Amino acid sequence: TPNAGISKFNFTSGKTHRLRLINAGSDGMQRFSIDNHTMTVIAQDFVPVRPFNTKVVTLGIGQRTDVIVKANMAPDTAVFMRSNIPRKCSPTTQPLALAAVYYEKANRTKTPKSSPQVYDDSKCGN
Repeated sequence: TPNAGISKFNFTSGKTHRLRLINAGSDGMQRFSIDNHTMTVIAQDFVPVRPFNTKVVTLGIGQRTDVIVKANMAPDTAVFMRSNIPRKCSPTTQPLALAAVYYEKANRTKTPKSSPQVYDDSKCGN
């Protein structure tokens, strides 16, 4: 929808947030990240998980992953949440999805200026 804007999420400094990530797509693997944040993976479909920290979560088609995110940034912070489908792994025409994460004192009228996490996108797997 033209001019629909982006989804907005609220984080509270010092709090821990649990997110359930789902790749509901039918054609491509996704890479999920929140700029300037580390996530702790605590659950994945069909496999036992020993919690581990990561900057980027890879989700296969239909896969669900639960993560814990510590909101450890200043109360006036705004960053992007991203879900990317590697172009070499899918014929998608829109591989990038963005949402905004606003901490409690951030200016919600301004678009975040954060930069994406750096990761190896040369393979179509974990």
